[in-house]
Amino acid sequence: MAGYAQTLGTGGRLKLGVEADVANRYFLPSLVGNSFKSVSSGWAIMSVESFGQRWVYQIGNHTVFVDNAYDKSGWGQERLIVDGEVVQSSEGSMRFEQAYQESWLTAVGDSELKVRLYSGLMAIGCEVLLEGKPVDHDEYFQSSWVGPKSNWPEEALWAKAEYHKPETSVIRYIANSARRLFS
Repeated sequence: MAGYAQTLGTGGRLKLGVEADVANRYFLPSLVGNSFKSVSSGWAIMSVESFGQRWVYQIGNHTVFVDNAYDKSGWGQERLIVDGEVVQSSEGSMRFEQAYQESWLTAVGDSELKVRLYSGLMAIGCEVLLEGKPVDHDEYFQSSWVGPKSNWPEEALWAKAEYHKPETSVIRYIANSARRLFS
């Protein structure tokens, strides 16, 4: 069955035409250099390189993470984590904005935490509002990893980075990019 990839037990990098006689399972045609991972059904899942961003907010006694990830095929996934618990998440292809609303108890009573992730030019932006007022992030992290869709990186792979709010205008994007380049 030349041209078909098979699992090598725990998965690994396979190339077109690689054959192995493991439980007589054959998979979909492979592309040169793609990663595959074996799953219980016997079919292979292609792993892709994903890029992620994490905004960290300290709101009162709570730590809030807003995570975003995407790959080159247009797949995106997001999640809202409060005190280590995923409270909302979403995923899908070719989406340009995602918004979450979460009930929030403040010193003056019930309120709402609003989170909006949006596509800018060459970047993703994050906006958080509490009681209608913007909340600035305390830290910003980036990551890249290889794995199947819907996968998130290990905590150790998140690296602190400098955040540049994405521009929504081409002219401002070019001007700000040039300013950062020559400063």
